[in-house]
Amino acid sequence: MEQDELKALFDPLNISTFIHSDDLALPPVDIDAMIARELTDDPVFGIMTTWRLEDFYPVEHLKKARRRIEDIQSGIVLVYGVGASLVCGGDILILADITRWEIQLRYWHGMPNWRTARTDLPRNEKYKRGFFAEWRWADRVKDRLLPKIDFYLDMTTRQAPAMVSGSAYRDAMKQAAGQPFRMVPYFDPGVWGGNWMKTRFDLPENGSNYAWSFDGVPEENSLLLDFGGKIIQTPALNLVYSHPQKLLGERVHARFGKEFPIRFDMLDTMNGQNLSLQVHPHTPG
Repeated sequence: MEQDELKALFDPLNISTFIHSDDLALPPVDIDAMIARELTDDPVFGIMTTWRLEDFYPVEHLKKARRRIEDIQSGIVLVYGVGASLVCGGDILILADITRWEIQLRYWHGMPNWRTARTDLPRNEKYKRGFFAEWRWADRVKDRLLPKIDFYLDMTTRQAPAMVSGSAYRDAMKQAAGQPFRMVPYFDPGVWGGNWMKTRFDLPENGSNYAWSFDGVPEENSLLLDFGGKIIQTPALNLVYSHPQKLLGERVHARFGKEFPIRFDMLDTMNGQNLSLQVHPHTPG
């Protein structure tokens, strides 16, 4: 979220001081070097990161920002950015969230990854960095914040943010975990894609054939929550984090933790190219 967008969003509050937490993080080249081993040289597969978001924020930078906040005598201070919650707790905590599919679409239209000097990566490498690194350390922070946020801010639709109180959002998560629900599907093109889904599902013309349908993958899909006519779109993974035992059951949760162990997606090669045959062996032991 850019500062200009924030100023427009919070203009009625007359914010006196903006602190962008990203400015407190390590230089992009340093972060690139730290996660290079986990991203590997493979074009598709990487290693799930063990880094935490805190590892990219020098303690002295955070302490300096806190002292600056303490020295401000009047006015409203807005701390924003990927690591805002690392700076201070604040009087009001807002989680600004966005769905994974929207992130991928923005990658496609040129948005770079977070804090990287490699801003010209192709889309598949941006996704790989997100999947194996950025989304992992961000989700660990989100998991901590969801039980205590004052407001949930849906930033998925450009120029149309939507916000709901944290308590109402948590009530919705609790309700969803105890009833049947459907996730928001999305459709993605690919070099081997066919045209069966395009014609059957009335999908928009995109200049190529669709290869994937993701429907039933909390890691990727989202939920639409209706708050008295106000629709909030939220990553379905938030539901897994909020109520893992109720959603997954005791045995599944005990084995997999806060991970949804099954994914459902449809592959379309009808009148397209051949799909490769892949073998993914089990982990030894």
